[in-house]
Amino acid sequence: IALSLVLSLIVMSLCIAGYYFYLRRMVIKPLDTLAGAARSFTSERERGEGLVMDKIRITSQDEVGELYRAMSKMELDMTSYLENLRKVTAERERVGADNFFLFGLKEHEVKTLKAEGYDPQSYIDESDDLRAVIEMIETGFFAPEERDRYKGIADWLRTQDPYMLCADFDDYIARQRDVEKVYRDKRLWAKKCLLNIANMGFFSSDRTIREYADDIWNVVPIKV
Repeated sequence: IALSLVLSLIVMSLCIAGYYFYLRRMVIKPLDTLAGAARSFTSERERGEGLVMDKIRITSQDEVGELYRAMSKMELDMTSYLENLRKVTAERERVGADNFFLFGLKEHEVKTLKAEGYDPQSYIDESDDLRAVIEMIETGFFAPEERDRYKGIADWLRTQDPYMLCADFDDYIARQRDVEKVYRDKRLWAKKCLLNIANMGFFSSDRTIREYADDIWNVVPIKV
């Protein structure tokens, strides 16, 4: 009986050990590998060494492939938006958000509007001021001696408007009214002007060209 119990315990121990090694190989180790890869991706992203999805390549046309492409686009859009937001925030903080007049769509809003299908005519229909301006252009108000001279511009704005001028127009008009209001207060206007002048150093052409070289052209300076 004692020998049977010992053999049973040995067999049970071997079964438990075997099951443990099976779990470790089939479940725990793959999870550890995935966790390590995730930590690696995160640390590389924090060091500015590329996007997470740059480390993954899935070319299949099934649901996994579609999910991969959607996640890649989402990460690229989010990264671009955050970088743009960081730059805009830094610039506003240097001059002071109250000392300049910002208007128009933000970068992510432009992308969303283009993706959904931008219709400039809808903005013209909703804005009395914009509609009046477009009608003045196309009826020859600015060229009475040749009334059709600028009609093509009006048609272009109604049907194409790739720079989304119509979408920004009402916001521009609102900011311009703010400008007029501040300008009537000479002391306040002078204060805003001086603060802008004093903080313009950051916006030098040297820094701008350097950022273009780093972020857009991907070139490095050489010694001459």
